[in-house]
Amino acid sequence: MTDEAASLRGPPPRVHCGCKVGSVADRYGLGDISRELGVLWTTEGEDRYSLRELADHFNQRVVESAMFDAGMNPLEGEVENVYRLLTDEESSAGHRVQAENRLEFEGVSVAEVRDDFVTHQTVYRHLKNCLEEEYERETGPSSRVERDVDRIEAFRNRIRVVVDETVRRLRDAGLFSIASPSAYVEIRILCEECGARYTPRELLERDRCDCPVELDR
Repeated sequence: MTDEAASLRGPPPRVHCGCKVGSVADRYGLGDISRELGVLWTTEGEDRYSLRELADHFNQRVVESAMFDAGMNPLEGEVENVYRLLTDEESSAGHRVQAENRLEFEGVSVAEVRDDFVTHQTVYRHLKNCLEEEYERETGPSSRVERDVDRIEAFRNRIRVVVDETVRRLRDAGLFSIASPSAYVEIRILCEECGARYTPRELLERDRCDCPVELDR
């Protein structure tokens, strides 16, 4: 099957597991974040997430989903700030209580959200036992390409999930009517010199576009 055909069939199968990461992800509709954690953990360089960063990333998605489900529309950076207030012991007690009261007023159960937060140990067990991931430093260009392609596809799926959640929330609010919405996100890389278009996997694996001249790298 070509990459084009695979793309038309949608994102890769979701990871389903019985651990806390999997059950919380399913309950909050977080899409394929279970697999996304594996990609972020095994990515090389500055973009690699530590286990604690993965736990924070997952928990922030829980906060974001709970806020959206309650009809809230968090501004940029608001989810991260709310999460910090709920978890950082050095945060001002007054600001923390204010954030909790606002969430409760909007219909978010702060106690339930906190119970659904995961620790970095929980994330590690998910990576090892459910995904069977091992962090190994890349051994050559091919492994770097594969990891970077996986990372792009994980971010594509993240965008799809956010669009899905937003469309369904607006539909449920009665702002428009659609029976069964499902977002489709397509990423194409265009060479403005020769006009060729590729999926990220096609371009990274073939190493260059169809330009007739050798480009400086």
